[in-house]
Amino acid sequence: MSKKKNVFFVNIEDSVKALIPGPFYDKVEGFDDLFQASLYNVTENLAKSGVTVAQKTLRNATTEWGKSRMAGNHFGVRFSPYGRSSGREKTGNMYDSLTYEVQESAGKNIWKGSFGWDDAGKNDYIQKQENGFMSYMRFDPVRTAATGIAKFKEGEAKWVPGAKSLPAGRESIRKRMAAAYSAAWNEAASIYESAGGPSPGNYLQARARRMKQQGRRR
Repeated sequence: MSKKKNVFFVNIEDSVKALIPGPFYDKVEGFDDLFQASLYNVTENLAKSGVTVAQKTLRNATTEWGKSRMAGNHFGVRFSPYGRSSGREKTGNMYDSLTYEVQESAGKNIWKGSFGWDDAGKNDYIQKQENGFMSYMRFDPVRTAATGIAKFKEGEAKWVPGAKSLPAGRESIRKRMAAAYSAAWNEAASIYESAGGPSPGNYLQARARRMKQQGRRR
């Protein structure tokens, strides 16, 4: 069972029945199912985008050592270059193991999306590269020059900032969430109307109806 902690909910904020009040709701039978499918698609796309942004952030989180590692040259001492980028992508495992999933949550119109690493808390390397860590290892120019392979030795502690890729992914999802609600509704409405169903209106129209009804109750 995965334990991704970056969970978000795609919730239209109002049920379909609330957005299509009164007798008209009975006339759009079947729209609810289309809307659920659209919500799932939107949630999946948001979760995928979380992974994409996180991966991009990892790759762009370059370090001076990362640049030297890729160049195979650290202050004039040459060695065999290694890694996939100058960011947090030495072997690529941290980058490649970012995944997403979508699950149904309790209640209608709510889908739970998540992205991140499965059981990341058990992976010390991922925790350090994501959140930052104190490095006690320093480049050893003598052994490196002698072997042609990058070598290290213990030295003065130095703080290495974390990539913070997961917060970047969450922020990206937050910015797109409102548009995602609207897109799910409008996609479902388009499919429903093309199949000959009465128009439930677009999302903004549905929200306007809802707000108008709430105003009358006050």
